[in-house]
Formats: sequence, C-alpha cells, structure tokens
Amino acid sequence: MKNIVLAYRFLYAVVMLVFLANIVKAIHFDMIPSKVEAPLLILSAVANFGLLLFVIVFPKRRTTTPFLACFLWLGCFTWFAWWSSVSPFRMHEFHSFDPRQDMLEAHQHVLISATIFALLCIWFISVIFVSKDRLRGLPESNMGNRKVSV
Repeated sequence: MKNIVLAYRFLYAVVMLVFLANIVKAIHFDMIPSKVEAPLLILSAVANFGLLLFVIVFPKRRTTTPFLACFLWLGCFTWFAWWSSVSPFRMHEFHSFDPRQDMLEAHQHVLISATIFALLCIWFISVIFVSKDRLRGLPESNMGNRKVSV
C-alpha cells in the first residue's frame, strides 16, 4: 500500500508541475497581462505551489491547511481553466466558415472540456482523501474500553 501512495503522490506532483509550468508560461515575463489577470495568475501559481508542497513534503499533516490549499487551488484552477486569457478549456478559434459546423465544433469542444475539467477537479480533490493518515483510518475510540460504574 505504501508504494501505491508513493506512486499516487508522484503522479499528483507531476500533474501539479505541468499546471504550474502552464501558469508561469501564461504570465509572459516579456508581456504584462492585464491588471486583473496578473494577480490572479500569481495567486494561482502560489496556490499550486502550496498544494504541491503539501503533497510532496508534508503528506502526514492533519491540519486544515492542506484542505485550504486544495480548495484555493481548485478556485484558481477554475478561473485559469475557463476565464483567463490563455484558458486551456475555452475555444479560441474555429476551423470552418460554416455556421452549423462552427456550432457543432463549439458544442463538442465544450463537452470534452467540461469532462476533462470535471475529471481534473476530482483528481485535485482526491489528495484530501488519499494520504497516509486517511488510509490508516481514524484512530480507534475507547468506547469499548470504558468501565461503567453503577
């Protein structure tokens, strides 16, 4: 079981690093994004890096910080995926001049994007449930060991 958790953490870290690279690439050090987008890109990168730290360095922590980092990243990921200027899930161009073909292509793109987005959201949230502490289960209670005084 330990090898499975280690492989999961490695794969999770790889996915997070890919998104971190995409966010850093989107910042365009030669071109400054809009005044609204630049802070959100930086916040996304910080949230991504924070969650990456908890996956790699602090997998045994039971504090609320990993939960907050996960949901902060999920919010930033949602913004980055759908509303940023370089969003990977938004359709940026059409490949036809036929309006019906364009509508079909847009519909198909949205369905595929929404499916991939949902799977990635489940993947990102899974870090909360798949950790060494969660796999061991909750600590046993002392309910059966109590002495009842009459």
